[in-house]
Amino acid sequence: MTAVTSSPNTTRTLGAELERRRLEVRIGRVEQAIAALRDRRRAYGEEHVPKPLVAALRDFGIEAEEMRERLQRIDEGDAH
Repeated sequence: MTAVTSSPNTTRTLGAELERRRLEVRIGRVEQAIAALRDRRRAYGEEHVPKPLVAALRDFGIEAEEMRERLQRIDEGDAH
């Protein structure tokens, strides 16, 4: 496997580095979606937020957390 050095203290395989970059981009997109959904929730007012909007916020939050955990595992050297 090919190793990629991204900092003096870290060596990753090319596959791990590509996955890391993919996750970073995806996390950014999900965070943008969460921000937009939060704006929409504020526009409704806390008492009138539709249940699907609440569910979408919850689901995107879970997805973002899972991706952050995966990113942390990659940074710690555990590719699986």
